[in-house]
Amino acid sequence: AVRLSARGYKAEALEILRSIANSGHWTLLSQQVWLHLSQAPVDMARFRSMSPLHDQARASFQASTPYAKELALLAHVLATAQPGNPASVCEAIEHYGEQVVTRKSLFLKIAGGTKAQVLAKAMMRSPANCNVLEIGTYCGYSAVRLAATMRSAKIFTVEVDPVHVVVARNIIAFAGLSNTVEVWTGHSGELIPCMSAVNANNRGAARFGAVFMDQRGSRYHEDLAALEQNDLLMPGTVLVADNVL
Repeated sequence: AVRLSARGYKAEALEILRSIANSGHWTLLSQQVWLHLSQAPVDMARFRSMSPLHDQARASFQASTPYAKELALLAHVLATAQPGNPASVCEAIEHYGEQVVTRKSLFLKIAGGTKAQVLAKAMMRSPANCNVLEIGTYCGYSAVRLAATMRSAKIFTVEVDPVHVVVARNIIAFAGLSNTVEVWTGHSGELIPCMSAVNANNRGAARFGAVFMDQRGSRYHEDLAALEQNDLLMPGTVLVADNVL
């Protein structure tokens, strides 16, 4: 619905939201998108009951269930963060990583805390009004951070896992950043050449002034070489890589 709305298909987006409500999967994010499109409160009496996201966020999850940690993170953000507030969304993700998953002896891999501060300071040294590339979206935490820090930048973020893409797009939309952050699905080795075609079609305007590499460390040299070979880096591009030790 968010993607249809961004492309001007309002009626189609509203129809999807009606289907979501009828199926019993209405969430706070659904409500936010509905209000943006219709400018009127949704009459939930016409549909089935709203999904109990607050209960989902508090409920325990089975660590062995595929993607249970990430889906519980999404529920936690929707239940506890303030819609349209990137700082609140990041705080909810950090709280989940520090207070919730640790009870299960699990780890939420995000560049939070001191890393987030270092990343923000480094990215502010990039060329003004540049495009930003993140390789390794995971659940969207750093993409939201970057968009909130670099308000005039367009963020492109790449994620190979389609489930993580769905979680990230929901979190980004809930933060109110769907028009600022674009999530690409696929492997960086396949998508970088596609970005080169986009850059060529835009006469070089789609190059990146900042790159954050947060994928597997073994890919860093290959991806950097591909970015250089495809002329996707601006003069003075800032490059930050995580997980290098």
